[in-house]
Amino acid sequence: MSTHGHSAAKRRLGQVVQSCAPTTNTAATATTNATNTSTTNTTNATNTTTSSPLLCFENQASVVHPGVAGGPPLSYTPMFYKHLEKDVISKFLQLEPDASTNHFLKEYCMGGESIFTDAMAHVLKWMSWSRTDINATLGRGQMYVISAEAVRKMLSKSGCSATWRPRSILDVGAGDGNVTSTALEPLLHVETNDGKKVEHTDVTIVTTEVSGPMATCLRKRGYICLETTDLSLVKNELIQHASSGGTYDLISIFNVLDRADKPQSLLYDIRQLLTPSIGRCIISVVLPFCPFVETGQKQMKPTEDLNMNGGRCMENASFERAVDVMITNVFIPSGFTVHSWSKIPYICSGDRTTPYYVLYDAVFVLSCTRRA
Repeated sequence: MSTHGHSAAKRRLGQVVQSCAPTTNTAATATTNATNTSTTNTTNATNTTTSSPLLCFENQASVVHPGVAGGPPLSYTPMFYKHLEKDVISKFLQLEPDASTNHFLKEYCMGGESIFTDAMAHVLKWMSWSRTDINATLGRGQMYVISAEAVRKMLSKSGCSATWRPRSILDVGAGDGNVTSTALEPLLHVETNDGKKVEHTDVTIVTTEVSGPMATCLRKRGYICLETTDLSLVKNELIQHASSGGTYDLISIFNVLDRADKPQSLLYDIRQLLTPSIGRCIISVVLPFCPFVETGQKQMKPTEDLNMNGGRCMENASFERAVDVMITNVFIPSGFTVHSWSKIPYICSGDRTTPYYVLYDAVFVLSCTRRA
């Protein structure tokens, strides 16, 4: 998982999101769930325009977590009226904050960073260490993307059964392994009809990571880690650890696509490694699209550029329009079927001044009918 870092995350988008365009007849109700500390604002809108089915879900709830003291609220619902593609809207899956979200906020976003850690981070930055290596070495900058429960819901919407488990898992750009362990590994624990949980220990989880300190964290967790940014260079090793047939049933790419030097080549390699039809690829990416490659303290332009015209930061594109572009201009032309997508807050634990920073991820579940 790529580290977007504190400075980038200061582009806060934590405003309460309305579910539909403003209309003349609106009745709103708000309910607060004290158990998960999330707030659900439900807006019933009557749109007088003839194109309302295209622009907005009727009666769609706008889900917002209030966050913790000093931090912004966390939105889970896009502004549907900003989408221009009806088919994109139909694939949306509403997720909600859950126990894992609350645990992360309590564990990493309420204590503040120590003076020592903050000082050491500045020293290592002065020594030209990359932000990713600094965070791995000091155990700071923890990131929260998605829970296992949310991943399971998205897989179910894509056609996987409630008891589906992958025979092999590949996590590309796995960072320190926190998301691997909390969002992916639990998929191997399947509950039977009589309520018993069965843990499948015969599945190998393979990771890739370019940061040496992050790779060390992954190996300490017991994962196989290949230190590379180019999957084609380690194709033989990847096939060796894959399922029979040399493919993976589940491939994850959490917040890597906008930090990869060759993102289009990465998608091609994923198609080669993903089990046709039954395999699933789950991709999260911060939108609107702002790509760069981290090289020490420098942010370099990628060698390859995805066709994200209309969905870029520099174009002042909205999150919603960027989702449209990502699906229609990137995933479908690359040979993938898009089953579902969701909006989730990408949370980075804060520093001495701010409890946490927030960017917004679009998370997609993809498959392919044949290998590239």
